[in-house]
This record gives sequence, C-alpha cells and structure tokens, in this order.
Amino acid sequence: MSTTIEVTDTVTTVVEVNDSTATIETTDVVTEISSQVTGIQGIQGATGATGATGPQGIQGIQGIQGLQGDIGPTGSQGIQGIQGPTGATGATGATGPTGPQGTTGDTGATGATGATGATGATGPSIGTVARRTSNIAIANTETVILSYTAPANSIVLGDVFRFTGYATRSGTTSAGAILRIRIGANTLTGNIASTLTVTSTTTNVYRFEALVTCRSTGASGTVVGASMSNYAIGTAAQSETSAVTVNTTTSRIVEATFISGNSGNTFTFETATLEKLPA
Repeated sequence: MSTTIEVTDTVTTVVEVNDSTATIETTDVVTEISSQVTGIQGIQGATGATGATGPQGIQGIQGIQGLQGDIGPTGSQGIQGIQGPTGATGATGATGPTGPQGTTGDTGATGATGATGATGATGPSIGTVARRTSNIAIANTETVILSYTAPANSIVLGDVFRFTGYATRSGTTSAGAILRIRIGANTLTGNIASTLTVTSTTTNVYRFEALVTCRSTGASGTVVGASMSNYAIGTAAQSETSAVTVNTTTSRIVEATFISGNSGNTFTFETATLEKLPA
C-alpha cells in the first residue's frame, strides 16, 4: 500500500481519493509521505483514546446530477371537492331555422249540434201575400175579402199592393157596392187607400182590381190608390183616391173589404189575390 499527502499552510484540500491513494496539497511546503508495508502484520495494539474532533472541513464540490429515474405509477384519484356556485347564464343563442311541418293528424269527431237560435224577424214578402181558398158571400155589411199584415218598416218607397178578385152577384137592386183597400193598425178601421163604387144592376161576373202605391215612408208616410171594375162587355167603373197617411214604422194591416150596398144584393167572391210588387 502507498500513501502520498501534501500540506499547504493551514488549509487542507483533498484533490483525489482512490481506493489506495489520497493526495493533499499545501502552499509553499510540500511534504510527501509514502509508506509501503511488506511482510507479516504484527499483532494489533490496543486502541488508543479517541482524539478530539477536528474542525469540519470545507464542503466539497457538488457532484454531477445523476440520471432521472423512471416515473412511478399514478396515484389514486383524490376525493372530489365541493361543487362551486353556478355561474351566470350566458346570452341566448340565435333561433334556429324552423323544421319541416309534420303530417296532418286525423280529423277529430264532430261536436254536438248547438241549440237552435231564436227566430229572426220576418222579412218583407214579395209576390202573392194573401189569396182566397174558398168562396165568400158578402151582403150589406163591410167584410174582409183578403188581409195581410206588413211587418214594421217593410213597406218602402215605391212598393205597390195589388188586389184582384172575381165575384158573381145575386139581387138586382141598384144601390152601389163598394170595394175598399184599407191600411191601418186594426181590421176594418185603417185609412182607406183606395175606394170604388159600382152601381150596376147586372148579374154578370164582376172583375175587381185595385193598386196602392207607397209615396213616402215614416211615421207620416203616404200611399195613393186607384181601382176599377169590369162587369159587362164595354162597361167599367174606376176611381182614384187622394194620398192618405200610413205609419210605415210599425206593422200595418193591408186588407181588401167589400159591402154590397143593399140588403137585397149579395156578391160572392170565388177567387181573389193580394200581391206586393217590389219597388
């Protein structure tokens, strides 16, 4: 075994250490100690007392870092933390395009029929509004041949009521028979819109006709009439009546009446009609 030691003043620096050699450098004076032992080693003497611990030497230079070892396995996942508060809602995105329309479903069952509503007011009649369906014999008492009730406001400017009737006569007294067209609130009392007197004594068939025309409407509306009768070839009677007042804002009875003019005379109407002609 060989040993070499170098000493520099009071500072000792270990420069190199091997298994069998240690070198120490000192300043100015260099002392090298070498020893080599050969032969049989003698008996080891008793261990001497431990000397006092010398001062700690200067820390040596840090060695080069070794290679990084392999990464160890990932540890198990820790416990999930408490959930934080919900963040503010973001702005609503734009509406997407409308999807295609689906197929039409089956038609539902028809609901129950509702209750029938109240009957509305009767509208104005046009054409024949009254007719005789049987004979009527009229003597010397004013009697209604035909009657029609016109609803309120149904008689308008230009409306025409036309009466046509055929009658036979018994009795030959010359007293005048009278045909009237009345319009009023009650039967046999309405204003006389048309009147015709016949004084013939013939027993032939009589044809009567009368026209009543509305000239104005309202509470003080007016009508005017004219009438005629044919009772023999080339023989006739006719008349025209001045305008009379008729309240068209309420319902009115329009009627044709007749009186024979003498108790010995009777006129039998076998057919008759009352018409309303539109304006």
